[in-house]
Amino acid sequence: PNCPSPPAGEAGASHAVEIDAEQVSEPARPAEDQVTELPEPTRSQTEIIRLVLEAMEERGVNQTFICGRLALSPVYFSMWLKEKQMPARKKSLYASACEMWVGDEAFSIRNASLTDTNP
Repeated sequence: PNCPSPPAGEAGASHAVEIDAEQVSEPARPAEDQVTELPEPTRSQTEIIRLVLEAMEERGVNQTFICGRLALSPVYFSMWLKEKQMPARKKSLYASACEMWVGDEAFSIRNASLTDTNP
């Protein structure tokens, strides 16, 4: 008995999966690349700042780029880089967001409430 040819079956299957993915909407579940809350930073602020400045130079980006990428306030980001006094929660969130970005250049935050930033 002849089995149906695999290529057609595979193409049909992957197509069906795509359609399903579009039809199944789960608003509660964020997209894969979107974090709903930031983990605690694993390094000290001083260490993360050093890594951020290195990464900025290597990747050829400026503070404005990072603020846009990570939903940070330019004023607070500048204060954070200089280790100035700022709310502890915000300081920790900025450290975490920057640490994630240092580890993964593609990392981005679209939801400004994650970083306590007014959009």
